[in-house]
Amino acid sequence: TGKLIQANDLSGKKFRVYADVGPQYDTLREQTVEDLKGMLDALANQPGGQQYTDAIIATLLENIDGVGLGPIKDIVRKNMIAQGLIKPETDEEKEAVANAQEAANQPDPQQQLVEAATRQADGEAAERQSKVAKNIASANLDTAKTQEVLSGIEVAQSGAENDRIKTLADIRNQVFQNVRQIGPLQ
Repeated sequence: TGKLIQANDLSGKKFRVYADVGPQYDTLREQTVEDLKGMLDALANQPGGQQYTDAIIATLLENIDGVGLGPIKDIVRKNMIAQGLIKPETDEEKEAVANAQEAANQPDPQQQLVEAATRQADGEAAERQSKVAKNIASANLDTAKTQEVLSGIEVAQSGAENDRIKTLADIRNQVFQNVRQIGPLQ
């Protein structure tokens, strides 16, 4: 028939309304900040929860609205990009990430200095060990030479003793021969 009819007429009806009282936020961002604060408190006392602390604090600072927070938010954004928590968006941020990666691939001058000092100390220690080994070898050689000299002295003394004994034996034999030639004493 082409006539309009109203199908959903709520006039004249009675409804019950229940109000729930809870935290009210003007924006979703405010709710996120409050939720992050709660997460930070909950994770602070949990084992392994500390690994999320930096990310939560960075996200919390990123979502806070206020006057004069620009420099803090810039620092937080740079740190989050450096930590890999968020991806760089501008060419400047991408260049900063590339420079940071290049710097990370470059050897650390402090580390190089420590390694050079370690190598030098190792070389000096090896040189000292070599000198000690040389001194020990020299001392052993001197000991061997001393023992050789003492052996020579003992041999010489032994030879001299043998010569003395032989001389005494010769003298005794000579005396016996003289006595035989002379004959018995009367």
